[in-house]
Amino acid sequence: MPDQNPAPRKSIDNNDDRIAVIDIGSNSVRLVVFDRLDRTPLTLFNEKQMCGLGRGLAKNGHLNPEGKALAAKTLTRFSSLLSRLGVSTVFATATAALRTAEDGVEFANKLHRDTGLDIEVISGEEEARLAAMGVIAGMPDADGIVGDLGGGSLELVSVADQQHHHHTSLPLGPFKFPDSFKNQKEAAEYIRKQFAACDWLKEKRGKRLYAVGGAWRAIAKAHMEQVKHPIHIVHAYAMPYAEAVDFTDLLSKQSRSSLEKMSSLSSRRIDVIPHAALLMRVLLEELRPKELSFSSYGLREGLMFDRLDAKQQALDPLLYSCRSIEARNSRFDGSAALFRWTRSLFPEETASEERLRRASCLLSDFCWAEHPDYRAEHAFLRVLRSTMVGITHPERVFLATVLHRRYGGKFDAHAVASHVLDDRLHRKAELLGNALRLGQNLCGGAENVLDHMPLILNDKRLILQVPAAFSDLVTDVVERRLNAVAKVVGVNPAIEPSTDEAA
Repeated sequence: MPDQNPAPRKSIDNNDDRIAVIDIGSNSVRLVVFDRLDRTPLTLFNEKQMCGLGRGLAKNGHLNPEGKALAAKTLTRFSSLLSRLGVSTVFATATAALRTAEDGVEFANKLHRDTGLDIEVISGEEEARLAAMGVIAGMPDADGIVGDLGGGSLELVSVADQQHHHHTSLPLGPFKFPDSFKNQKEAAEYIRKQFAACDWLKEKRGKRLYAVGGAWRAIAKAHMEQVKHPIHIVHAYAMPYAEAVDFTDLLSKQSRSSLEKMSSLSSRRIDVIPHAALLMRVLLEELRPKELSFSSYGLREGLMFDRLDAKQQALDPLLYSCRSIEARNSRFDGSAALFRWTRSLFPEETASEERLRRASCLLSDFCWAEHPDYRAEHAFLRVLRSTMVGITHPERVFLATVLHRRYGGKFDAHAVASHVLDDRLHRKAELLGNALRLGQNLCGGAENVLDHMPLILNDKRLILQVPAAFSDLVTDVVERRLNAVAKVVGVNPAIEPSTDEAA
């Protein structure tokens, strides 16, 4: 695995490193300013304006006049703002609306004259590729089909092994979709015929479907509201196939007044939700994926990821983020020793479980500066609500629960943990959290301590081996925390002398 150590972040006041991405879509125009080109760049500024450039495009072939005026005003603001921020590296892309409208190129040229922005009108294939790169950036193990729904088109791309393969762009966005169908049955049949023309789609049946785009993210938010999901983060939110089909079928048949009652839905999205839901339902029925997963990473993040070299792209985004947090917030560089020291407690852990244990160790000292009465709470919420990617919702809750317990939090303090984690993961999180609490207390951040005081777990006892040279580090506090670890695995704690000559 490539070195996961991040380069030290420069101050975010260093404008030379900042990169801006402008995405001119059929429905919205958005500006995102990132702190630098990085595996997990920080978002410094994010603004979106719903312009509706593609509204009416299917009827007359031209961009919406009101949308053009609003987009021009918005992009003038963005250009001025970037100049005042001193951001000189700007990537401005336009997608389906400007690509297909008769006046699209003319409008892009006018925007360049008025704002100075160099706008690249990208092809459908390039739009699909960048969307896939975005999903891979946020979900490196993605294996299936990426579907990116914009206002004008639906991009479909197959992904596996951190590579994108087949791709196609279909004119199925809400602004390009014909409105002549008598009912949803006719509309669904039209959509099926579009999918049938993509022979390669059949090869990915039974894999995962990764949904990208604002309208599809709105569906995720609506489902979270319905099931009372405790984590209001769209990225990596997942739904089983049958549940996804039923819910999208339900949404596609709702009236505007019914949709307005859902607090999770933006009023600006409501008009396109029935179409977006119908399109998703038909795609689900076509692919029959084992799971539907939503990605907040898409074209903009893909554009950034695409500019990294192969070594940077191969980095694990979760571990990279955790190392960045450790570098900025931890007092001691002891995570590697903690990782080695806790290995004996998890002899049968899988590769994914080992990865989460490593992430937990990296974050084990990141809340030291908080008030001691609130460290556990802060650690839990900070991890739960972080922008970290490369992690599922259950994994996110597991990591938050580990850190909550590491700082002495009561294990049943958060209903979110019991809502998301099963009993096995509950127990594993409590065990690891208690072990990190013991390890941090035992060594106090000092180097070359834990490697000389190993934990040994067998069927009856949890033994802390202590060389004579380290015996003065063992106090009643250490004993209490050793007892807490042993209690989770149901064995007796013991402290025994060691013959570690290196000590």
